[in-house]
Amino acid sequence: MTTPIEAYKQFIDKLVAIHPGVLPRWIRGDGFPRTRENAAFNELLQTLSAPQREVLATMVQEARAEGIHDTLVVLDAYRLATHDGVALPVTPFMESLHYDFVSRREGDDWPEAVENE
Repeated sequence: MTTPIEAYKQFIDKLVAIHPGVLPRWIRGDGFPRTRENAAFNELLQTLSAPQREVLATMVQEARAEGIHDTLVVLDAYRLATHDGVALPVTPFMESLHYDFVSRREGDDWPEAVENE
């Protein structure tokens, strides 16, 4: 059975794993899938230089990270986080879900858990 601390770590690490997203890859690469809905996106990308596309891809990536971060802020505020049916502990590392997400995204190791609840 998964402990609450293990579930917490798995939850954050899954968010870190999905963090990159596909949009920056499309912006840096050959563009969005060729559909009518994406035509304007691809037209814009064709007008950009490689350095400009890199800046745009970085902006899109940061927007995705902000969305994940802000969702975690709300989950923290309402203490709603569960993972695989396990209620996640609140601040097991003396920081919030969103802080732990940012730390793991930056490549930080997990600190030792503390008994705070």
